[in-house]
Amino acid sequence: MNDGWIIEKDGALALWSGHEIQGLKGLPKINGVDLNRLSIGLGKTSLAVLTTGVNSDINSSADVESGVYSSDDGVDWRLLSIPPEHVNKDTHFSMDLHSGVVSYIQGQELHVVDRSGKRIIELPSPNLSCAAQTSSGDWVAVGQDLDEHSDSWNKKTTAWILREGAFGWCPFTPTVSPFQDFLIRNWFATDRLCGLDVWESPRLFIGDSGSWDEWSYDSLFVESASGIYRPFRTGAVVISGFGRDARGNPFYTTILGEYMKWDGKRFVESGWRTKLSRLFSDVPGNIGLTRMSVVGDKVRGVLSKQCSIIERRNYTFLSDDFGESWHGPEFDPGNEGWRIFEPFVRPS
Repeated sequence: MNDGWIIEKDGALALWSGHEIQGLKGLPKINGVDLNRLSIGLGKTSLAVLTTGVNSDINSSADVESGVYSSDDGVDWRLLSIPPEHVNKDTHFSMDLHSGVVSYIQGQELHVVDRSGKRIIELPSPNLSCAAQTSSGDWVAVGQDLDEHSDSWNKKTTAWILREGAFGWCPFTPTVSPFQDFLIRNWFATDRLCGLDVWESPRLFIGDSGSWDEWSYDSLFVESASGIYRPFRTGAVVISGFGRDARGNPFYTTILGEYMKWDGKRFVESGWRTKLSRLFSDVPGNIGLTRMSVVGDKVRGVLSKQCSIIERRNYTFLSDDFGESWHGPEFDPGNEGWRIFEPFVRPS
């Protein structure tokens, strides 16, 4: 299956596309709590991180047992040779579908897991939270600079790079123009970096105001041809995902269903939010979280609506013409009872 939705019923995971449901093999059965601890990405390389808690309380600070899985086709999965052990429930796992690498940070160590095993890279600062690899094999790590009290963004160190073959990290914080530096101090409220897409140019960094939750990304730093980064403030718009289109241009999606595309100078609305509102206009409730997977002209998504104080329902939607028309697929009779988890589109 190249596109559809990851679904769950009675602890079993499956892929749903069109009239077909295909069970996932090699992943352990999960319960409702464990589903909240599952991160999965389906691409040319498919990766999953499943944390099955020794303590069923999702709010517990107790360590949980974790496993990293990989798959070539998204259906048959196998546990990687050296899974991470004893990681805290708040650990952020970064899944790189380009290189087939899963990385996570514990203390001042970057743990890298792939099919060849696991290795640990010492980090230059204890304030880093996530890392990603470039196409040339460099590692970039981002976080918060607690040692620099200057208000100037250009004087902070919130990103580091470890060049392929090098032995030491170098500062790599995005450099902005003096005017943009002024805006960050007085309007952007960005005090850390908490996400990145550096596989290819233009490189993209996600900035966050520390007073928001981990998904409420506050600004985006996009690399220009000169190497200077241009930050954009998203305001109250919460980003639900980001990536690249077929031409390698950055985009991001919002929890309200908007697709923001980069036109070389700025991010432009696509109008998807309005069209999705019309598609689900006859469904009662307020729109909650919207998640989308976009590759080429194909879009697969999940939209949640708060039907009542205690009930929230997920609805699926799709487009095969990059948002010109939208459809809301439903399960065939006899396949009811599945829980919608995550949309996916695999690149061809």
